[in-house]
Amino acid sequence: MKFDYTLTIADYRAAQQLHSHQKLGRRIPIIIYWVVFSVITILALVGIITDFLIGQSGRIGDHVLPNVVLICICFLTQTFRSYRIRNNFIRMFPQSETDHNGTLDIDNERILSIWPGLGEAKYYWAGIQALAQDKKITLLYLNESSFLFFPTAALSPDQRIEFNDLVARNMVRKEK
Repeated sequence: MKFDYTLTIADYRAAQQLHSHQKLGRRIPIIIYWVVFSVITILALVGIITDFLIGQSGRIGDHVLPNVVLICICFLTQTFRSYRIRNNFIRMFPQSETDHNGTLDIDNERILSIWPGLGEAKYYWAGIQALAQDKKITLLYLNESSFLFFPTAALSPDQRIEFNDLVARNMVRKEK
């Protein structure tokens, strides 16, 4: 089975999101930065508004600095994560490459990843540790933190059935 695909930054973001959702240890920092800090910041702002409304404006000064710090933390973590994802995607390819087109050739023995003008890599099924897939992206794990990825939509319905059969046969063989 051979198919071509084009990687976009949206695909890279989807791959990072799917990867982070595979284990609880990867989800905890995201939960802390995105949910806990945001909730604490909103509650602190509600506290300031409440103090103002009930006439306790003298207490507002005590809450301003911690709230500004929380707002900055929330803003900076979200901005830094977006910047880091974008920067990592750009660094995956040489600056001269504007097309991010690749080809995967998958059979019972190996997976051949071809990037025209850049190179190719061959992975044997014995080296594939795990698979993660959703409707946007498919990840083939080489180890716990490295993966080969491609958009799931790059597979036609027939190719998707064939891919799932190849994975089922070769991942079962690996488990024995």
